[in-house]
Amino acid sequence: MVRGASTESAKSRADEVVNAMGLRPHSETPAMLLSGGLQQRTLVAMVLATAAEFLFLDEPTLGMDPFARRQVWEVVRQAVRRGSTVLLTTHYLDEAEQLTDELAVIEGGKVLYKGTAESLKSQVRREVRLHFAAGFTREELGAFGEVYPERGGLTLMTTRSHAEELTRAALERKIAVNVGPVTLEEAFLTLVGRSIEEEEAEVPLP
Repeated sequence: MVRGASTESAKSRADEVVNAMGLRPHSETPAMLLSGGLQQRTLVAMVLATAAEFLFLDEPTLGMDPFARRQVWEVVRQAVRRGSTVLLTTHYLDEAEQLTDELAVIEGGKVLYKGTAESLKSQVRREVRLHFAAGFTREELGAFGEVYPERGGLTLMTTRSHAEELTRAALERKIAVNVGPVTLEEAFLTLVGRSIEEEEAEVPLP
């Protein structure tokens, strides 16, 4: 018996998680001989295979490639659909946005926010992000909102009405512009009182 389940049921559940996590080709290999990413996947699979009512996952996708990360995301979603409550810690804000029903932001040991990702993003007071590869200066865009350098161009967080105005201006100047919603990362940095540039400056150069 495993957690009150029969051996047959436990084996079936383990096989299901192994397949879902893409570990079947490595099922006969000792964990210590696997790569770091596969070892991490194995650890996550061991937790999820228990199908416990409460699951704690600490940085579950650390060191994984994008494909493996999405496999983990889907298995976590399946666990939630089956009735498990999952407490997940992560520094990947795209992961937090994808997986959480309720989000807590902790900075310096203090809970700064608790609620939904959408509610946190709404606190930025900017509705839209625009990225311009070239063609506008920082001074031009600064009148419309918060500007920071990104991917060789400039990104502006602004209101919907200003986004429409600037998109028209970009088309008239034949400037490439990408338009999207404000991200959770931007909301997080606003919440903790730092700009994108300040956060990037804290990362040591190799």
